[in-house]
Amino acid sequence: MQSVALALAGLNQDGVNVDSLSKNEEFIDTVLQATHIALRSHQEEKHEALRNAILNTAIDAAPTDMRRQMFLRYVDEFTPEHLGILTLFNDPTDWFAGRGLPFPDMYMGGLSHILEKAFPTLENEREIYDQIWKDLYQRGLVNTDGLHTTMSGHGLRASRTSELGKAFLRFMRFTRSTESCP
Repeated sequence: MQSVALALAGLNQDGVNVDSLSKNEEFIDTVLQATHIALRSHQEEKHEALRNAILNTAIDAAPTDMRRQMFLRYVDEFTPEHLGILTLFNDPTDWFAGRGLPFPDMYMGGLSHILEKAFPTLENEREIYDQIWKDLYQRGLVNTDGLHTTMSGHGLRASRTSELGKAFLRFMRFTRSTESCP
């Protein structure tokens, strides 16, 4: 909550009328839901995603009420690995570049090879990451049903997130722009 309060104070300096948020039912609902989720988790990745969801709601960059509630529920249910894998496969090339890592030099392979290079702790944990991928696929956040189909190097670099997955990631990432989630 301290992090949220500091960020809201920053928004106030950017011209957002923070005082009016006390009358904004969508904002209050988001704060209450996010607080309940945060109290049940010690994971910093979840806390950051929830803080960002609150801030995006404060600046009117939140998705529709239905999607906002779904997305908050996903943060509650998902592990940090779910969020990390979804972020990785939104733009694999950018993910590696953003961490100063070379993209795996592969002519062909499966998405599982990219995942294991990105997250070495998941190497030899196929049952775990297959279940994570299934969770993401069943919720419509990724558009490929499996990680083990052989594809070209170009195919390995392609985004695997659906439009719903991209909206979820935008809601969980805070930028001061007016880019909103549908």
